[in-house]
Amino acid sequence: MEAKAYGKILVFGGYAILEADNIGLVVNVDKGVTAEVEESGENKIDTKGRDDRFVKAALEEAHAFLKKKKIAVKNLSIKTSSDKEMFLDGKTGLGSSAAAAVAVAAAVLKIHGIDGRDKVYETAKKAHYRAQGNKGSGYDISAACYGSQFFSGSSREEFEWPSELVPVLIYTGRPASTAEMVSKVLAYKKKKPGEYKDFMGEYNNINLLCKKAFEQENTEQIKFYLEKSWQARKKLGELAGVDIEPEEMTGLIDALKKNWAYTAGLAGAGGGDVMLAVCLKNKEKLLGYCKERKLIVLDVKIVSRGYDYSQ
Repeated sequence: MEAKAYGKILVFGGYAILEADNIGLVVNVDKGVTAEVEESGENKIDTKGRDDRFVKAALEEAHAFLKKKKIAVKNLSIKTSSDKEMFLDGKTGLGSSAAAAVAVAAAVLKIHGIDGRDKVYETAKKAHYRAQGNKGSGYDISAACYGSQFFSGSSREEFEWPSELVPVLIYTGRPASTAEMVSKVLAYKKKKPGEYKDFMGEYNNINLLCKKAFEQENTEQIKFYLEKSWQARKKLGELAGVDIEPEEMTGLIDALKKNWAYTAGLAGAGGGDVMLAVCLKNKEKLLGYCKERKLIVLDVKIVSRGYDYSQ
């Protein structure tokens, strides 16, 4: 039994979606993590040293679910493997830990006769939240389970990427620690709750307008509000003392926009990892520029794809 869960990028809404009703846009990519599960004489886990604690947490939460349902727990051999785009010289920021947690939860529950995305989602979400120190909104787990979506803590809406916008994902080579940056933002919230609340209200209003632009497939408005959202996220970094958009990344964004990118910005929590560049009709010219700059363009496509199974 195999289950594969797909990676993601958070297009806008970084940090905003830590608050329950705030909106963000998360999209899947066509690369991810596969969990291969089979019955065994003893429990064995082989992760090749990747996302160990998330895999183990997913197995533990799946076992807890099965025991609660009074289902006999089988001894299993579990092997996980990642598409190469998920790891280069380290994680690329495409959500390997969430994909691993979802793939393992889905495969373990399935081999015990349990199916259903909601059950997998709840199991993987608990595992991922616990394994990363009780931090995070769960958007990456939600995308790995249900596909691309407008996400908030209280709802999700299906999303299809506009065909007119051509995405190019660039690995910046600068690793980013999302957990560390989130901790600093939450420390800022605790220190200055009023200022934080006011900022988040303004930031979420921008993101709501960005959502509307995507829904209307208005490319000019998408560009305008995406850039406003990314600028607001950068401002949050300045307020919280977090390097959400380092100077070298701002320089790269500006260079891409001068060389065939319609717009560009760091995905997710920022800091580094993956940059999203969007073009209209000049993808080959943009790729040519990236090649000249020796930038690493990831061989991935934006899709809408929750986890799937194969025998």
